[in-house]
Amino acid sequence: MFLMAIATTALVVFATWGGSRGDWNDPIILSMIAATVVSTVAFVMVERRTAESIMPLHLFKDRTSTAPPSRAC
Repeated sequence: MFLMAIATTALVVFATWGGSRGDWNDPIILSMIAATVVSTVAFVMVERRTAESIMPLHLFKDRTSTAPPSRAC
């Protein structure tokens, strides 16, 4: 849960601040992007090993469960 919160927060911060509070190549923005990537990868690795995961990763293999949300926009 902690890793998911870090990934989500870093994603929102770099998407909000990038281009408005600083350039996209600003060290703070780049560190937020790196934090998003690292914490997302760590979250997926932890979720693969747990018995009862927060988000079942097998759902992303099924095209019928991932296609409708991506086409809703």
